Amino acid sequence: MKRLSRRSFLASSAASAALLGLPGCVGGGVAPEAVTSSGLVRVLNWTEYLDPELLPTIEAQIGDTIVYQELWEDNYGGQDLFGPQWDIVTPTNWLAAQYIQDGSVQRLPLEFIPNHKNIDPVFLTNGWDRGARFHMPWQSGITGIAYDPNLTGRELTSV
Repeated sequence: MKRLSRRSFLASSAASAALLGLPGCVGGGVAPEAVTSSGLVRVLNWTEYLDPELLPTIEAQIGDTIVYQELWEDNYGGQDLFGPQWDIVTPTNWLAAQYIQDGSVQRLPLEFIPNHKNIDPVFLTNGWDRGARFHMPWQSGITGIAYDPNLTGRELTSV
């Protein structure tokens, strides 16, 4: 039985249900690599996008250790951080498209990603990655915070 590599599994599945981080891209060249595991997955994500308390659960599910860094503060500065030292990066779509066009990411092993079938068709028809073969979206649109002033006892005017 083949086992997913750190690059193949987390980057492709964007870390099971919990690490479904933005468009996950895998560092390295476009040539597919053998599906193996080194036991370590290195993730570069936006700050405060994943509850660090979820990492042990994800590690138990995938059987690998996750080195998780929240250093991606914007797409411009993130470009300076992108490189082969990361197995998963989480740029916004336009930058994911650039990485794919530049040949800087590897194709996802879709045969090992059962949730790929659940991707909204709108994300499967991007001209820069037809079929979402090199990236997987996590969320789209605007994230909002709702609250009930009766429960908070006041209007919230800042985060």
